[in-house]
Amino acid sequence: MDYLDFLYSGKGNVSRMYDVWNAFHCPEKGAKSLTAYFMDFKKVYEELNALMPFSPDVRVQQAQREQMAVMSFLSGLPSEFETANLRFFLF
Repeated sequence: MDYLDFLYSGKGNVSRMYDVWNAFHCPEKGAKSLTAYFMDFKKVYEELNALMPFSPDVRVQQAQREQMAVMSFLSGLPSEFETANLRFFLF
């Protein structure tokens, strides 16, 4: 994969990964029909799989686990810690 493919694929985009992670782990049905809710959830699930594909490489699996742990921690913080989230994504 060349640089432009990587850049626009979303892979390695921590901010996008965090958004998809939250959408997957905290889905909101709202006023959507059950069918629309399911289709939105399925789309998020497929994007998460594209951003964090399964790998037989243990080092890749470990890195993904660490990313998931950080994203879980950050998503549980109250809004008063929003600047900490922003700093994480900038560095």
